[in-house]
Amino acid sequence: MWSDENGEIYWTTGLSTSAGYGQSAKVVRTSTDSGATWSKPRTTGIERIRGTVPGAVAFKLKDGTWVGNGFTHLLLSRDNGLSWTNPGGVIRGGHVCVVQLKDGRFLALTRGEEVDGMMAISISDDLGKSYTYSASDFPPIGGGQSSAMLRLKEGPIFFASFADQGIIITDSSGVKREVRGLFAAVSEDECKSWSNVRLVSDDGPGKSAMTTNGGCFAFSQRNSEYRGYMAACQATNGLVHLITSYSHYTFNLAWLKTPNEPLKYPPIRVKHEIETFDGPQFDLKDWEPYHGHGGGFNGKGQYTIISKSHFQGMNRLIGEGSFEMNMAFKNIYFNPRGDTASPGITIWIKDAMVRRLHFYVREDRIDMGLAVGDGVERAPFPEGRQYNVKCSTPPTAAQLKFIYNEKTRRMRIFYGLNGAKATTELPQSKVGVYFAKPLSECTAAYIMMSNGRVDIDHFEIEPIKP
Repeated sequence: MWSDENGEIYWTTGLSTSAGYGQSAKVVRTSTDSGATWSKPRTTGIERIRGTVPGAVAFKLKDGTWVGNGFTHLLLSRDNGLSWTNPGGVIRGGHVCVVQLKDGRFLALTRGEEVDGMMAISISDDLGKSYTYSASDFPPIGGGQSSAMLRLKEGPIFFASFADQGIIITDSSGVKREVRGLFAAVSEDECKSWSNVRLVSDDGPGKSAMTTNGGCFAFSQRNSEYRGYMAACQATNGLVHLITSYSHYTFNLAWLKTPNEPLKYPPIRVKHEIETFDGPQFDLKDWEPYHGHGGGFNGKGQYTIISKSHFQGMNRLIGEGSFEMNMAFKNIYFNPRGDTASPGITIWIKDAMVRRLHFYVREDRIDMGLAVGDGVERAPFPEGRQYNVKCSTPPTAAQLKFIYNEKTRRMRIFYGLNGAKATTELPQSKVGVYFAKPLSECTAAYIMMSNGRVDIDHFEIEPIKP
């Protein structure tokens, strides 16, 4: 959506005439009464959206030209969006967010390509015909993420993005500290510097929250939402509205220029919790569906997950600290091979988008791995997964145990199949799997099935001394 200076709202979407983005028509409708009624839809060309039709209008030039976001370049329209031309310049990266500076130049920040390890800045002084590139002050972003930027009515430029590995803020007491997740920044000197960078949070005591696909995270003084495709606008009353793929945040310029409060709450810690799955409701609150799934409480003291795709199930926040976590599964059924994803039970121990351990129970093997390049200090495999525990027949039941030591940062994994207790340690676990940094309060446990069904019989986690 985009609104011009007269209040007319332009709403656009893609109408695909074949698979994916190929041969997509851009459909436009307008409203002159704040969305109460809309014009009939019209199409503006049948082209790949990333090519000659923009995803959204970014702003309007003084001569009436519309500047549109073409993913990796900007597009120009001099007939109110009926047709678009590509001036030819290529922006570093994709998922462009862009503003026009007061001297007429275009400044874009993007996802993907980096300059000196930071998010790339692309600047054009010839209306998008060419660009120069430099490093920004902000960390790069990746899959499932995009940034947002706009000039506020008061004059400053607003920017919002994500910091997976952390970004340094200065709180109201003058203390510099690291935060992770969704942050906002304001520039009052045309993006030469940023007067305040702050975590988008209520500075509260911390609680479980949910983001794209149902992933859990800690919304607190230290962490905020960690992924989403974003868009922002400013209402006539000055309020800035920022949406991710899941959440809606509202604030004004005064809030943006106010530093976060000093730390006054401890991080969310692991606590002893038991889920019996007796039904008809969960014993524990804050279970969240991940990627959706079929099934539910089966009336036999179990919770059934039915998956027709990959990684469908549920997850919950567990917090930081040393823990022992036990799970029991019964009546495992693997769909016949040939599906889009290999059937199996999947367990993730996931620290937002920073650290993730994968553990899989397949038809013919058990394997594990770590998301490489994001905090693994030492493991018995350089990257990816190592398959060295074979199953002679597909397991019908499984018990799993995960033990994490916050002090040593080591993760140990034990399993038992077909009625056996979880006393056999995975060979990779015996050698040693260590994280470079301790898991944070954003750590969550994901319990999922891919292309099959399983009954979850028991879940228990309790803190242990490191």
